[in-house]
Amino acid sequence: MLILNRKEGESIKIGDEIEIEIISVSGSNVKIGIKAPREVSIFRKELYDSIISENINASKINLEKMSELKSALQYLEEDLNKKVSHYGEISEITSSLKYKAKSTPGSKIIID
Repeated sequence: MLILNRKEGESIKIGDEIEIEIISVSGSNVKIGIKAPREVSIFRKELYDSIISENINASKINLEKMSELKSALQYLEEDLNKKVSHYGEISEITSSLKYKAKSTPGSKIIID
């Protein structure tokens, strides 16, 4: 860590684009001004630490919720497979009925 002493009105440069100026000193309080490009994010450390903590908590995976989601997706997959299988059976029956109807002139098909 670099430690510098500065008086009111004096500045510190960080790189070519960032300048920190001591605006005023009153007891244990120091007022600073920061000149930086708009794309540079500037936060008080306690706020920055809070943001980082919230981001970490928000990114944690809730394993119980993931397990519930996995079960729901498996149920939907099984249900879809049953419907597809049932549709295939219906399609085969319909094709068979159409074939029989064409092959037997004058026949009527009644489906209950």
